Amino acid sequence: MKPSTEFPSTPSAADFRQRLVGGLIDGAFQTAVHNTDPLRFPAGPFKRLRRELRQRWRAGLGRLGLARRGKVGESQYLQYVLANLDGFERTFTRLGDGASRETMLAVLRFRALGAKHVKLPANTPGYWKTVESVDREHLVERDTGSAGDLLGGLNRYRVDGSGRAHGDGGAIEADLHPLNVLNTFLFEHYAYRVGTKQICARRGDVVVDGGGCWGDTALYFADRVGPTGRVFVFEFEPSNLEVLRANLERNPTLAERVTVVERALWDESDLELSFGAGDGAATRVSAGEGASSGATVLTLTIDDLVEREGLAGVDWIKLDVEGAELAALRGARQTLARSQPRLAISAYHKPEDLVTLPDFVAQVMPDHEQFLDHITIHAEETVLFARPRVEHSREI
Repeated sequence: MKPSTEFPSTPSAADFRQRLVGGLIDGAFQTAVHNTDPLRFPAGPFKRLRRELRQRWRAGLGRLGLARRGKVGESQYLQYVLANLDGFERTFTRLGDGASRETMLAVLRFRALGAKHVKLPANTPGYWKTVESVDREHLVERDTGSAGDLLGGLNRYRVDGSGRAHGDGGAIEADLHPLNVLNTFLFEHYAYRVGTKQICARRGDVVVDGGGCWGDTALYFADRVGPTGRVFVFEFEPSNLEVLRANLERNPTLAERVTVVERALWDESDLELSFGAGDGAATRVSAGEGASSGATVLTLTIDDLVEREGLAGVDWIKLDVEGAELAALRGARQTLARSQPRLAISAYHKPEDLVTLPDFVAQVMPDHEQFLDHITIHAEETVLFARPRVEHSREI
């Protein structure tokens, strides 16, 4: 659990601009080392040696007061932020605590300057100890499947479930990439715990899991919601589905709580979208032409899911759908307004995500408070959380 970070109780646009610009200037003249996650960006011995030599060279430049320019992508991100300061200021002042505002500033600095100059708050000795614990404490069997060329292989892992505390669950065993174990189960990046705040899936919740991949989040949520909860996991990529279903079969008690929906979340149902491979196991959909695989998938909105399944409501919505988060939220307008669910929305796929997603949530659910978290040492996995300002207490 993170401590709260002190900020003015009512942050202003001036606070945001001063902190952002000051951080960018400081970061431009710093050199960050030991700042690459080997699980997310694996490299062979030669690449590791070359990376280490580059880092030492940059560190030497930093000691001389010199700095090297970042990549074009980072420069473009900085240009986007500067051109849309009003929107980023809105998000900053809307965030519900100092820890979230500190996270937002750190993420903006990192994405504008890159890993060569900026270390994210997660890069601590504790982070690296947790990384090392993935295989040491949870590995059951190596090389049980493929994660694609960019990520390597899948292994079989075993992690303790939260249900043990309630007498209705045990260990979870699944074929996953080490990152799934690290992010989903050890760091719990779809739960916000700062100070006394806990925003997470709860016992008895109805959960929409947008972007199921290999089933790690579906199993995590099924464990969290207990025997009276339900999880609707959206996944449509065939190879991902094969692993997901096999992982559910390995955990039959949790599988009883999970419904697999082989559709793409969108703002309109029954459209036929093209899709192609993204990064690693990620899959991106397109409303137009251009997916090289020629594969297609039908869409479904969250509102129509609720109607077709006869659900009284939805308590928790998690979205990590490779840039389609806003479309998925638009397809959930009625559910958001009626159920007032808690949210965990990936906010890093597009430069505008830290503006458009908070704006939409504020428009549809003005009584929700918003928070931001980022549990990795790289640019991915920024999550926007939202919850009603006044919640009835319930067992977590």
